[in-house]
Amino acid sequence: MDEVSPLPPVLTVHRDYLLPVTAREFGVCGEQNLEAGCYDGCRFIDSTGKEWSIRKVRTLGYSSAIHRYLPRAYRKVRVSFDLVYAREYSLGDLKSLVGEFLLNNKLVGSPFADKGKEVPSYLERFDSVRHLIAEVGYFDARRQ
Repeated sequence: MDEVSPLPPVLTVHRDYLLPVTAREFGVCGEQNLEAGCYDGCRFIDSTGKEWSIRKVRTLGYSSAIHRYLPRAYRKVRVSFDLVYAREYSLGDLKSLVGEFLLNNKLVGSPFADKGKEVPSYLERFDSVRHLIAEVGYFDARRQ
């Protein structure tokens, strides 16, 4: 990672999903996912509201010795990011970003029966950027 890097927890923002990532999970991903370009088009928003664009991803090796011997589908690798600072989000900006994603996408396994009413009240419970990023949940809008 760069000398100046995101402060976990981090929200991974992609056109198809929102994924909160803990400090332990940050910089680790599935080997096949990495090869498939899982970070293409992604950006990170850290717990202070700073947004980071990913310029390059480098593989550092397996996340543990055992992963070298697992079938490829289960291997995890450690990665390093070449990041560029993009902007800073306030709590209101971040709620708008998440709200737009939730309202404008058909979510796989959506917990919302009536998005128009439930999404605003869902977002209202977050009182800080860090709280929102740590607790927002995983939302997937990829087509099946």
